[in-house]
Amino acid sequence: MPTYSNWNGPLVFWGRDRSLRQSSSHKAFLLTRQWLETNAGLELVFWFISDTGPLRMHLKQQEAVCFFSSEQIKMVEKILSGQKGWRIAATELTNFASDPISACIFPAKENCSTIVID
Repeated sequence: MPTYSNWNGPLVFWGRDRSLRQSSSHKAFLLTRQWLETNAGLELVFWFISDTGPLRMHLKQQEAVCFFSSEQIKMVEKILSGQKGWRIAATELTNFASDPISACIFPAKENCSTIVID
């Protein structure tokens, strides 16, 4: 069996007796991931394998995030000025040149493709 990585968060899983259970912590290996665009926002679904069997994590009402160089904030704001629902947030991240990175947060993944900066 593959080496597990620690995940500390709520997981919903099917017990060996096919009953639905919830746990606060498991050691598990990620098998698949997917996102779903819904009216309530972005939903993320992850399936893991663990010693206790398959685990499913379902995160609802999530947001899409893309990252860009903080020096381009004004340009990003101009590009997105006609759209609704986005925001820019500072991060502690840097790029390979050690420049600060900002996050642009959207209600849906499809909105991330709006930003194309050369």
